[in-house]
Amino acid sequence: MTATPKRPEDPAEPPPNPDATEGYSPEEEEEVQKRLEDLGYI
Repeated sequence: MTATPKRPEDPAEPPPNPDATEGYSPEEEEEVQKRLEDLGYI
């Protein structure tokens, strides 16, 4: 059995997409707010 060299760990998160804008879109923000309200966080 031959040992293979260890590869460095992959980053936990992929690099940010340069085309993406920061934050949520208005539709995503509305969905997040609704879910937080449903869970009782807001």
